Amino acid sequence: RAGQDLIRIGEVQGLAEGLAESVVIVLEAKRGRLTKSLRQKIRSLGTDRLRQLLAAAVGWDSLDPLEDWLANHGE
Repeated sequence: RAGQDLIRIGEVQGLAEGLAESVVIVLEAKRGRLTKSLRQKIRSLGTDRLRQLLAAAVGWDSLDPLEDWLANHGE
């Protein structure tokens, strides 16, 4: 049982890291390198919030909405 729990924790962490990296890639494609602070804020989000941010960011023409999104949806 303990081994299965550790595997599940690893899967969740891996998913969150992959989603965070996807968000960073999409955002940086729109405006260039993100600040360290923004990267940290993004990486601190849970998987549900990261999915929501990724879906929102795909439609953005710039990074202007990012700070507002984080302020309203951050954890």
